[in-house]
Amino acid sequence: MMKAGKESKKEAPEAIHGKKPLQGIFRDITERKKAEKLIKESERKYHTLFETSSDAIMMLDKKGFFDCNKATLQIFGLSSKEQFIKKHPSELSPPKQPDGKDSLTAANERIETAYKKGSNFFEWMHKRADGTVFPATVLLSRLELHGKYVLQAVVRDITEQKKAEEELKNLNQVLKSKVEQLERFNKLAVGRELKMIELKKRIKVLERELAGRQVRA
Repeated sequence: MMKAGKESKKEAPEAIHGKKPLQGIFRDITERKKAEKLIKESERKYHTLFETSSDAIMMLDKKGFFDCNKATLQIFGLSSKEQFIKKHPSELSPPKQPDGKDSLTAANERIETAYKKGSNFFEWMHKRADGTVFPATVLLSRLELHGKYVLQAVVRDITEQKKAEEELKNLNQVLKSKVEQLERFNKLAVGRELKMIELKKRIKVLERELAGRQVRA
């Protein structure tokens, strides 16, 4: 039996009628074919996830963007992949981030960190084509593609999440204010109750003193 990936050399029989027969070398490539099939299947699955994801997924190298999915165009309000590829990451952002740093410098720093460490996750303020600014989470992951390192960026719009967080924060502030008001009311009520008790005690003392005077009279 011939092992996978091994060559088998078949000895040529003796010449027949003065003619030398052909000699062949056979190689079992079953395992290689299986590996190629698995690679193609993996690429197909990745492409499906890439195109059907509701998150914006984009690919970039040292020169800039070179690919993106449909969700990227929808989220940023762009009409074509070609339009998107021409942009630098900082062009999809307001001039400055919430910490006051300009977006170009901050974007380059985060990209460099992802190349060095393999990944980088952070919150970021992005900007749509119509100028609308929105909060997002960004995950940069370093990948090897065609013998060189590139980055995959996954951007998730967290506008609704931030709204919910703000509503919860406001609700907590209202609740805190109500609790403080209740505590103040309780203190006033307790103070009044103590004053009433003290007043009742004084009235009883006065009544006893009055009763004593009447007896002596």
